[in-house]
Amino acid sequence: MFNAFVGLAGIRDYKSFWKGFENNKRLIHNELQFSNGLNYILPNSKLKYFTCLDTGTNESYIKVLNYFKDDVLRKPNACTYIGNGKVIKFFKDKSKVNKLKNRSRYLKNFCPKNAKTKANYFYYDYAKGSMLSEMKLNDFKYLINEMDKKFWKIEKNLNKKKFHSRCYDFYKNKTLNRINLLFDQKIINDDIKFINGHKTFKIHEILNKINWNILSKGIPSNFHGDFQPENIILNRNKITLIDWREDFSGSERIGDLYYDLAKLDHALVINGDVIRNKKYSVKIMNGKASYKFLQKKNLKSFRKYFHQYIKDKKYDLSRVKILSSLIYLNIAPLHEYPYNEFLFYHGKLNLTKNLIKLKNEKKRT
Repeated sequence: MFNAFVGLAGIRDYKSFWKGFENNKRLIHNELQFSNGLNYILPNSKLKYFTCLDTGTNESYIKVLNYFKDDVLRKPNACTYIGNGKVIKFFKDKSKVNKLKNRSRYLKNFCPKNAKTKANYFYYDYAKGSMLSEMKLNDFKYLINEMDKKFWKIEKNLNKKKFHSRCYDFYKNKTLNRINLLFDQKIINDDIKFINGHKTFKIHEILNKINWNILSKGIPSNFHGDFQPENIILNRNKITLIDWREDFSGSERIGDLYYDLAKLDHALVINGDVIRNKKYSVKIMNGKASYKFLQKKNLKSFRKYFHQYIKDKKYDLSRVKILSSLIYLNIAPLHEYPYNEFLFYHGKLNLTKNLIKLKNEKKRT
């Protein structure tokens, strides 16, 4: 047990403090030391004790977060603050701030009020209400109906070839880059051949089975980009969308409707609240991986209705499910262990299953 200086100091008896320098003018490295004055007043001073938590290293910072039970899913190079009726977001990349502000125009009536920027900060009014993940099926039906009528506006006048190229880059190239980023972290074992009892192959072998050209034949429309239940706030009949994506493969105006559908689909399976409360687990034993997680009952009912909506609109449900699987893989390197490991194995297994199912459906037709 020892006492440590926590960095909080003030000199009340400053006359005695300065007298200490008069009595001790010793120099160290040709500098007069703060301690010359401090040591003079210490014999007549009393220490005040504080409970101190050290955050000086990455390891100690994680311990402090655990101490305060702070389980926010953080993203690199960004921070979010909420207070005084405002949501304030800091981004290391200043260009992202401007893009988010530009994109807020396309959210129109669904955007939080008073969205503004300053330097590396993007801020707007805190939206009162409940997250979609806390709501009931009728609320979900209302959301989908409003999005379908008022938000997901299909764009017909655009260069289809360029749009296809953007989708291809966003889906294939971004996925490959994210997989490489994940492997650079040297956490994931891609040699594991069985996940939850199902045989799988290495991730690049699985990705090679995807018809990226067909997957990239998207539906150009207005988009959110991270359309998931915790980014959707409902207050009676008022819908507020938060944490939207800054662009879709470089475009601030038009994205692929299928990406919004897939974003929602993937988050109706794995919910942020479940992850924050660590209601999931991953085990590696004898060269085999197994994982499990809790699913919220209301989100299960949402997903069942959502899949019927996709079928009724004549959209491709298989494509939505494949994109959902890719989303798990894409976001894995953006999170810490063991969540990144869980996302990888879940994404890899689901991608395998969906590709097999798609292949069998084609055989039947």
